[in-house]
Amino acid sequence: MADVYVILGNGNTRKSSTIRALTGVAGRQVQFNVARLNQPIIPVFVSAAALQEKNQGPQAFIQLINGKDYQHALIALRDRPANHQPAGADYVTAFMQAGWGIAQTVLLGAQALRYPLPQGAPIPQSIPTSASMPANQIASIVRSWWYWV
Repeated sequence: MADVYVILGNGNTRKSSTIRALTGVAGRQVQFNVARLNQPIIPVFVSAAALQEKNQGPQAFIQLINGKDYQHALIALRDRPANHQPAGADYVTAFMQAGWGIAQTVLLGAQALRYPLPQGAPIPQSIPTSASMPANQIASIVRSWWYWV
């Protein structure tokens, strides 16, 4: 079972840039150790590009994470369907149906989601003006919300 940190948004809202600023991880998928305020360090599987942009469906991602026995993941998702893959809310639904927890969600580039997240998922905190902000500024805001150091 995994806990997932989700950065949601559509094209050009700085999802991948924010993940790179949060972790220093480039475009590939890797594990990164995250320091949290007054809590133990956690290893997090990081995927900077939105799963839809990589044409990776929810079930394929679930198999990848479960197959490697990761406990935490940080991912980008598009709010709307893309590349014949579903909207971000459908990914979150599939993750929760697989028994995963959704630790935190952030919505970039909009005030509200087009598609609601399933019941039990955290309400996304939004940064509507993300497209015009530096990625390190967005990452600083997200770190404070998530208590990441």
